Amino acid sequence: MAESDTAPQIDPTATVGSDVEIGAGTVVGPECRVTTNVRIGRDCSLGRRSTVSHDCRVGDGVVIGEDVNVSGTVILGDGVHLGDRVVIIQGVTIGERTTVGAGSVVVRDLPADCRAEGVPAHMLSGRD
Repeated sequence: MAESDTAPQIDPTATVGSDVEIGAGTVVGPECRVTTNVRIGRDCSLGRRSTVSHDCRVGDGVVIGEDVNVSGTVILGDGVHLGDRVVIIQGVTIGERTTVGAGSVVVRDLPADCRAEGVPAHMLSGRD
């Protein structure tokens, strides 16, 4: 993915905390909520009605689908893709380039370079 030098684009219906850092080229979609002490990297996309809660760290090039709920203190590595309606419980780390299928609930850490889905999410491919 080519890095962008453009300012973040935040939809006017989104709610973003005053202490949130959002990287260049990132798009925050309609009705999103980004609470407090969140850091979002460059060239990310947050889909409609998604929430990223307190103290989260989101790497570069992360794609968050619609109606996703990322609980507090979650870490998303570079290039993570979260399908629509994914829920991630508090304190989970998802490794870089991991894809989580739509409707999944992530209750434990996921390594880099894997695919996961289900309730609770389980790995379909990648490293253990």
